[in-house]
Amino acid sequence: MTKYPDYIRQKAIQLRTEKNMTVGQIADQLKIAKSTAYEWTKGIPIPRTQAQTEAQRQKGEIIRKKHEKLRHLAYTQGLEEAPELLKNPMFRDFVSLYLAEGSKKQRHYVDIGNSDPVIIQLAHYWFEKYKSPEKRILYAVQIHEDQIENDIRTYWASVVNVSPEKIKISRKSNSGQLGHRNFRSEYGVLSIRVCETLLLCRVKGWIDALKQEWGSFVKQENEYRSDDKIS
Repeated sequence: MTKYPDYIRQKAIQLRTEKNMTVGQIADQLKIAKSTAYEWTKGIPIPRTQAQTEAQRQKGEIIRKKHEKLRHLAYTQGLEEAPELLKNPMFRDFVSLYLAEGSKKQRHYVDIGNSDPVIIQLAHYWFEKYKSPEKRILYAVQIHEDQIENDIRTYWASVVNVSPEKIKISRKSNSGQLGHRNFRSEYGVLSIRVCETLLLCRVKGWIDALKQEWGSFVKQENEYRSDDKIS
């Protein structure tokens, strides 16, 4: 897929939500690939048109409810399995890490990025463990214009134990303007992604279960302190 600036993606979303444009119309107006327009807007419904038959509307509603139910079941599974899974300190660290660093706004994939190889390795381990067997992990790293692509690929490939050609490279659009910077990642920031909606729902269940634990702990501590003050 061709790499487009983020403002183009935002414009596509705006055309979908505010103008109710179809995927084809968005692609034509923004001069982008139709597959790209679809990927950016596939989770955003537009109002039904009169051209659609009642049968089409009903079929679409059945499909929507089916996928909504599957997402709910996956989320519930995450909530129910979390207490046992969170007994593993490494899993608990991963969930905390994803809560802080992972992508949660998108509906269709789990994604996390970091420049620290150990953090990436931890996330990669749990991605591998819980993703569906047919799903692939995608790897992408942004680098500055003076960094060497082959060195970056080789480094991250060794971190996640894949072949270097699986590491997708893109260059920061503003890298030529950062000569005054005091810090940058020597090997860039690697993002790992699995395009799997139901896995994301499970992750959200794990996160909410962990937050509930934190909330219970804070509540108990506050009650304990209040009792101390009273006594």
